[in-house]
Amino acid sequence: MAAPVVHVPPAAPKLAGVSARKVWKYRVVNEALIPRQYLTVDHAAIGRVVSALGGRAKIPGIEVYEETVIAVGGRR
Repeated sequence: MAAPVVHVPPAAPKLAGVSARKVWKYRVVNEALIPRQYLTVDHAAIGRVVSALGGRAKIPGIEVYEETVIAVGGRR
């Protein structure tokens, strides 16, 4: 019995000005294994909690404090 004939299509022709390059990407498959150095603090989320709860806000690793700000009325 003879082996079947395999037809391999020719490579795509090269077009002037068109090239291909490889780009490395990633996906997270297990957040628990990501080293701490790659994690960032969500300042916006912390700010929302502190603004809403004030001194009652309790977030581990975060010190909540109060500052006095002077406000001057605008021109009339």
